[in-house]
Amino acid sequence: METIYQLRYGNYIEIENDIWFFNQNFNGLVRVCKDNGRIKKIYRDIMCYVQGRFLYEGIAYYNRKIVLLPLAKSTITFFDMNNESFEYIEIDCSRFTTGKVCSIGHYQESQYIYMFPANMSALIKIDLDSKQVQYIDAGIKKKIQQSSGFVFRNQFEILDHKIYIPFTSCTGIAIYDMSTDTFEVKLENRVENCSTVSYKDGKLFLGSWEKKMMYIWNMETDVVETEIFRVETKTNNVFNASCVKGNVLVLIPYHSDEIISYDTQTFNKDYFHVDVDMDDSLTCYQIKKENNTLCLSGSNNISELVLTNDGIKVMPWLIMDDQYNKHVIAEYLVDNEIYNMVNEKDGSLNEMLSVFTYL
Repeated sequence: METIYQLRYGNYIEIENDIWFFNQNFNGLVRVCKDNGRIKKIYRDIMCYVQGRFLYEGIAYYNRKIVLLPLAKSTITFFDMNNESFEYIEIDCSRFTTGKVCSIGHYQESQYIYMFPANMSALIKIDLDSKQVQYIDAGIKKKIQQSSGFVFRNQFEILDHKIYIPFTSCTGIAIYDMSTDTFEVKLENRVENCSTVSYKDGKLFLGSWEKKMMYIWNMETDVVETEIFRVETKTNNVFNASCVKGNVLVLIPYHSDEIISYDTQTFNKDYFHVDVDMDDSLTCYQIKKENNTLCLSGSNNISELVLTNDGIKVMPWLIMDDQYNKHVIAEYLVDNEIYNMVNEKDGSLNEMLSVFTYL
């Protein structure tokens, strides 16, 4: 399918019988019916050109408002479902460490959202009632200054009202206390460059971003052990996601067609090849904390990982109606001046012409 018609997204939310997400291939907040996979409506962020890509990654819901958390933008954006309007809060750009915000991970509790930006010098706390924004770095400012790349990715664990977030580009793990709005750093110089974290039976399992290994931290004894894995990826980065299903830890490597299961009781490892678009589906996902289900949402359809007697399976959860949605997307792009997207050098002229075939 042409890129322009792909509903590519990282996070999504479920509201009643619809799912909502911000599309990453063009500027549009998309509402899809879960029953038939058909787009109900696309809403444009009028502060950006329609050709804007990767504007938002995170999405949340509170009191009839959808909250969009920035990837390439420098605003936190609110969409009011009652009057279909957008409202914006500017982020303090002086706190960028490099480039753009890259808010890949976040956690919502009641009216508060905690953002873990990859390229900022603080955690961002948003009060959704007052729309006040706090930048919190007490206890980790020095560590962030030592980071050579992304500070955080998108995985975390919640234990005793504390958020455990691995440092992707330095040693240790950040522990944020939501009661006091302060950080402490654990495992300094004992674990390094971790990108995934999962909890099971008093242990934290930390997957490495740069090495084919995992750290296992026994939180009672404070002992750290390691496990080595055989895994092939298309990049130098290794683990992108993990979750626990029963006694099994599921690990998803970055840009690979392989998923790993690790038995937390017997320590057995199994490797499963999966038939998905590994360029998209295994890089975009979200974990439903209520049942610890990992859903893949990188390219059009949504799938979920299911444990069976035969191992790990990727099962469809929502299949999009591609033909119907092409018409809806084509109408949206024409209504929003698709000719602004044209660049003959990158092939977008052909994409624009293809739009008119679906009107």
